[in-house]
Amino acid sequence: MAKGLWSLSWPILVSTVLYFSLTITDTLFLSRESDGAAAAVGALMPMLTLAAAVFSALGQAGCAVAGQQLGARWDARVPGTYGAMLWVNGAFGAALSLAALVLHRQMPRWLGLSGTELDHADAYLTWVGGTLFIAGALFTLTNIANSRGQTQWVLAQALLTNVLNVGLNALFLWGPWGSLGVTGVAWATVLARIGGVVLLVVAVERMQLRIELLPSLAKLRSAAGPILRIGLPSALEPLAFEGSRIVLMMFIISMGPVALAARVYTYNLTVISVIWSIALAVGTQILLAHRIGEGRLVEAHRQLYRSLALAVAGSTALVVVLNVFRVPLVTMLTRDVEVLELTQPLFQLAVLLEVGRSVNVVAGSALRSSGDARFTGFVGAALMWGLAIPLSYWLGVSRGMGVVGVWLAMAIDECVRGAVNLVRWQSGAWKTRTVVARTA
Repeated sequence: MAKGLWSLSWPILVSTVLYFSLTITDTLFLSRESDGAAAAVGALMPMLTLAAAVFSALGQAGCAVAGQQLGARWDARVPGTYGAMLWVNGAFGAALSLAALVLHRQMPRWLGLSGTELDHADAYLTWVGGTLFIAGALFTLTNIANSRGQTQWVLAQALLTNVLNVGLNALFLWGPWGSLGVTGVAWATVLARIGGVVLLVVAVERMQLRIELLPSLAKLRSAAGPILRIGLPSALEPLAFEGSRIVLMMFIISMGPVALAARVYTYNLTVISVIWSIALAVGTQILLAHRIGEGRLVEAHRQLYRSLALAVAGSTALVVVLNVFRVPLVTMLTRDVEVLELTQPLFQLAVLLEVGRSVNVVAGSALRSSGDARFTGFVGAALMWGLAIPLSYWLGVSRGMGVVGVWLAMAIDECVRGAVNLVRWQSGAWKTRTVVARTA
């Protein structure tokens, strides 16, 4: 692969910004309706991101497997891997969509929402949750393009999706028929994602990629095996993370509407620093998968540390800038003085939070690219449920620190997991976990 880290990562950075901005756009449009509508939809994000975490983990696992196969010049196996990616994520997407359709009223209640906030969440979850299989297809096609280093198509898809989302949001909220409220915002998101899938299908055809869509059962099981071996343990960590966020959101909802609104607005504004790390992690994963497949392990090791330095420096700089402009940014979303004041300590703690997250996501992604996904999955899940949740309850509820205590506990958790993943990489255990090593 001739491309370097930055040429791979910058389209991923922009496309990831644009993917997350779907939610931010929805929140921004809904904040014009009411803080309650924006907060209710924001409270659902851990549940919806839980599904995205599964799709992303399985898609990136397929990307890592295909990358190692391409690096080892096992080109004949790649179409089967691409087909297995679509089948695996398709099955998970169908199951999650069905669950959302059946439980669209109960899920918001589990979070503690009631009254008009429950109605808002119900309307949004029915449409966006009930069509999660579309998001699954979007993640799969994105990772197929990423595995070939064709990240410009991912960028084009993200641009189209966001243009559609903004335009449709404006139409459904301010159109000639009047506001369609939360339902209209949900329709905009679903239709925008459909547009993104159509563009990526065209991209796959333009790249002339062969995908084995109807393999025999034996071939499908053989191709899906390496994906699931990396993807399921990889999914365990984000699943545990999003599951823990649901519990933390329940803590925050119990602290009142001001705490909930402050958390939602702070996360939506600081997510740019999260995206910086994610983009570099994905770019690093693509590079490392190819280099590991080629047997260039020393170069892979050096690349990780170059990526870490860039991720930490960029995330820190972004959060510092966000702290400087916190007041004008938050007042774009709300005029509530209590909410504005509560965001100050959350923005300040975000500096520590994002430094730890940068190390965690880049080092964890590197381990997954090598096939050492079981370690990151099980250790990450154990720390989130054994450290983050108890510490959040102790600081936020028992000690009375509220949402600030929860935010501090999250920062400590990210720093600890980042350190553990980095020590694991440094140990070199990942060198025996690669797909190529297992198959040789």
